[in-house]
Amino acid sequence: MKEISNIYNGNFENYTLPFFWLHGESEEVLVNYMQKIHDSNIKAVCIESRPHPDFMGKRWWNDLDIIIREAKRLNMKIWILDDAHFPTGYANGLVKKKYPERLKTLLTHRVVEVLGPKKSIGVNTKNLLDPTAKIISVYAKQGDKFINLKESMEEEIIYFDIPAGVWKIYMIYESQKVKYNSDYINMVDKESCDILIEAVYEPHYERYKSEFGKTIAGFFSDEPGFMNEKGNKGDSAIGKVMPLPWSNEVKERLKSRLGNDYDLKLSSLWYEESYSSEVRYVFMDICTQLYKECFSDNLGNWCRGHNVEYIGHVIEDRDSNARLGVGPGHLFRAMAGQDMAGIDVVLNQIIPGLDNGMHPALTGEWENEFFHYALAKLGSSLGHIDPKKNGRTVAEVFGAYGWHEGIKMMKWIVDHFLIRGVNHFVPHAFSGKSFPDIDCPPHFYGHGNNPQFRYFGKLMEYLNKTCTLLNGGHTKPTAAVLYHAEAEWTGKFMLTQKPTRVLTQNQIDFDIIPNDVFVFKDYFKTTIEDYLYINNNEYKCLIIPYCEYISEELLQFIVKAKNSKLKIVFIDGLPSGVFNSSDKVLLKNLHHVDIVPLMDLATYMNSNNLYTIKCKKNEPYLRYSSFAKEESEYMMFFNEDPINTIEASIKFKTDKPVYKYDILNNKITKVDYNGSIKVILSPYESFIYILGDVDFSIVSKEIVTGTKIKVVNSKYKVSIANALEYPKFTEVFTLEKLENLSLSKYLPNFSGTFRYETDVEFEQDIDIAMIDLGRVYEVADLIVNGKYVDTRICPPYKFYISNLLKSGKNTICIDVTNTLDKQIVDCFSSTEEIQPSGLLDTIKIVY
Repeated sequence: MKEISNIYNGNFENYTLPFFWLHGESEEVLVNYMQKIHDSNIKAVCIESRPHPDFMGKRWWNDLDIIIREAKRLNMKIWILDDAHFPTGYANGLVKKKYPERLKTLLTHRVVEVLGPKKSIGVNTKNLLDPTAKIISVYAKQGDKFINLKESMEEEIIYFDIPAGVWKIYMIYESQKVKYNSDYINMVDKESCDILIEAVYEPHYERYKSEFGKTIAGFFSDEPGFMNEKGNKGDSAIGKVMPLPWSNEVKERLKSRLGNDYDLKLSSLWYEESYSSEVRYVFMDICTQLYKECFSDNLGNWCRGHNVEYIGHVIEDRDSNARLGVGPGHLFRAMAGQDMAGIDVVLNQIIPGLDNGMHPALTGEWENEFFHYALAKLGSSLGHIDPKKNGRTVAEVFGAYGWHEGIKMMKWIVDHFLIRGVNHFVPHAFSGKSFPDIDCPPHFYGHGNNPQFRYFGKLMEYLNKTCTLLNGGHTKPTAAVLYHAEAEWTGKFMLTQKPTRVLTQNQIDFDIIPNDVFVFKDYFKTTIEDYLYINNNEYKCLIIPYCEYISEELLQFIVKAKNSKLKIVFIDGLPSGVFNSSDKVLLKNLHHVDIVPLMDLATYMNSNNLYTIKCKKNEPYLRYSSFAKEESEYMMFFNEDPINTIEASIKFKTDKPVYKYDILNNKITKVDYNGSIKVILSPYESFIYILGDVDFSIVSKEIVTGTKIKVVNSKYKVSIANALEYPKFTEVFTLEKLENLSLSKYLPNFSGTFRYETDVEFEQDIDIAMIDLGRVYEVADLIVNGKYVDTRICPPYKFYISNLLKSGKNTICIDVTNTLDKQIVDCFSSTEEIQPSGLLDTIKIVY
């Protein structure tokens, strides 16, 4: 247990690489910012070029020279965001400038409807609205009957006879008329994707070859996608009438899998036809495999071949993770080449406690269920099952929430991701632009204007300590839940987040797994023994959300698992077809599986002992995860309810001693275990329980106070200091009672630190006491009789003190720091509630 002692004593690794936005700032600013980032317990940055005026130009290289010099001085690492701006794929404009023939190419179509019978009718095959269009197929179709007109398609107007009835004439084109990000690479064409390497990766290597694998850690791709269209809030699912990804390789693979007449089936990509499920599956399978090969694997292999790593994330929200448009079609394939799995949360996509329905935000609405119950697990699951990732998942966090987001919410977001298996973080962002920068706040430093920046390092220390403990451990999920991508491409389906919500709210850990683990079994190390094993992770239950169609490979695995102990659950019903085979025999061999309604899933899991811990009563907002490392096991608990305290009796089996580690406040205590433990968590609070031996010298005794309570009813002298003035305070008034200091009668536009000073009298010296501040917004420092006690960045705002309260008069001083949204109004915060400021409850002293 040396690692616990090291972390306790302040020895921990770095798992944080915040965005550092470059705008062409002066050397003085760059040097100052690198120092400030370093002093915040951060040992890496990801430099973002998006706002830089001269990316890949002389000024860019000069700025990067300075940052690399400072990083070496501070023993920091540098990651480089890999394009002139997001989304990745612009290749710094090189595609249009040098290789216009490799620009994004699309599959489009036109339809002419005719009524037969008629002789020698004609249609114009030229697409008059698209001069780039090249016709690749033309045919007439009525139901399953078709007339191949390809032999005539060289003619601009073709003439043909049409039989009786209504027929549709489909003209299919290859086009480079692109309405969204038209200057971007083609994600299904390797030569096109190579241009990004030529434009960005190779010039950095040429200039900084000696720093690759040393100071320069790798590259970061930000939100690449097919971008065949922008879409409307993630609606670019296959089957929608829209332009589609296309390349010669797509064409050749379609021909190989669907036959030489593949082009006579292309209309089923847009319209419901008898073989739509098959064709849509084959098309999406080809496109997402090519995305993986041409883009993700390509960049990842280049990086690894040059001694650096490749990371990043795609657009996951609005279910785009399994769709086209801004999405990558298949999240797991899109990040296959990366050395870490990646996700992001921005724009108020996750708000504590709001986990139902739709959340209105600046850019529309967010589906709360997806963000609370699927997003983080999509990332960490890939980190667990892909051998290349080594258990690592990175999350971009905090960005574009607005100035209303402070350290308290950031701590909640960090815990949300930590407990779901995320173990690397990209805080968004440090901006060197003059304050206030309106671009996607909050900005952690803001040239010293953010009053909470002095506490940011405490949050980063907590994050890095926890990640140091979590990294290298082996998670212990109970269930594997099938990712819904192929099911969505082919028919009726259930979103993955439906069953994962049930599991999460019942403290049953899981991974989300793609169908590919059953196709590429050797790579993923997929086996069936007593249970399902993927990359050495054991799963006692396989859960398949409702799908109309299923893969042949998964069916074969299910049949093979018949005599194992693996529980196989189909939610709400069995599939009716196989999307990659016409043989339905395997569907008749599913008598050993269980069909469970979604509403009964929790009962099923509990009745079949498919859990590792058991709460005495239902605790839907208690979050739990477990992992093993060396000779010890760890359990993390987090209260995601932002209002109510959780008190839970939790039953589990162990023959080892149990300790509670409060990493935020660096305190380890022994826990009474008699088959169960009692877990008490205030809102925003999290603990890690250690199952194993701990060095006795770092274990504290649980502090026990007396039962007397003194309510502080005295007046408060209030002084204020903004971030630049701190710690020089100016007295403003005296308060008779505690209330919101952002009310119009007080300081509605003030952002900074409120200092409260009051006196409390005792008749004798107090050995041990607990000072409870109650509700606070937002960060609180406590000073008693001139001695600094501690800081609380989130609830509970309770401080334990020893031998500080004396007989007679005692001075209590509390500094409370709020957020910048009171001083700066921003559009990102405009859809969220405005929090009060200061001390909001009566202060109690328990002794």
